[in-house]
Amino acid sequence: MSQVLRLAPKPENQDSTDGRRSVAVDEQVHHMWVSHSSFFTTDLLILPETQASAEKDGGAEEGSKLFTASLEFFDADGYKFNESGVACPSDRALTLSLKSFMESCKLESGWKHAHLQVRSKFPARFICKFSDKTRTTFYSPVVNPEFRAAHAFPVQISAIRKNVFCFVSGESDEAKVKLRLFIGKRKPECDIVIPPNGVTVVSLEDCFPEFCGASDAAEAGIEGGAQRMQAYLRLSTPSPSTLSVYTLKQNGGRGGQPSYSCEVLL
Repeated sequence: MSQVLRLAPKPENQDSTDGRRSVAVDEQVHHMWVSHSSFFTTDLLILPETQASAEKDGGAEEGSKLFTASLEFFDADGYKFNESGVACPSDRALTLSLKSFMESCKLESGWKHAHLQVRSKFPARFICKFSDKTRTTFYSPVVNPEFRAAHAFPVQISAIRKNVFCFVSGESDEAKVKLRLFIGKRKPECDIVIPPNGVTVVSLEDCFPEFCGASDAAEAGIEGGAQRMQAYLRLSTPSPSTLSVYTLKQNGGRGGQPSYSCEVLL
């Protein structure tokens, strides 16, 4: 049974005749990749735009305003395992730990990760705080993301780095993505499928294992068998999709302790 945690009632549009005013804009939908494991955690920072008018709280003092949003959590297969509403004063920032929300998320490959969908009719910035034991990085999701044209990104392949890509789908149908790696004179390809509202996590090292080791550098066309191989990854989809792409970089740390960082690609 899925666990439902509620911080506040879900936002509802209010009629101006009851004395409460709602100045809502077009609904903003944010699709985020979030995770919780023994290696790293994710917190959500909510920064309402103080200039925007949000709903007045009927039980609060006259003139006080609330920013409201709804949160929905989907596991890797697209199953909604948690949902909640959040509310905070429109002139204050809110930091929300996602640890308790992720408790009922199923494990995949030994760690919990999910698609977090945030809906709000009031302008705000949403920032994910991604922390491991050695560092903290911040990333902001794209509003109403749409994957259309092909995109290419530089990547480095080495024995101490693992390149992981997280594909987050906001589609009601399966989304398909083709990965093509340009490395030396080679152009290997790999096709992946992202479940509706789900997440697919892949690493270049698993998709293209023949290019992981430094011993393969000469065959890949890299002079001298260098420890680091410069390559490019091209992503394409057969049709426009509501799709966000994140990169999770794993580097070998001191004393064998790995270090992680997360960035938004699309």
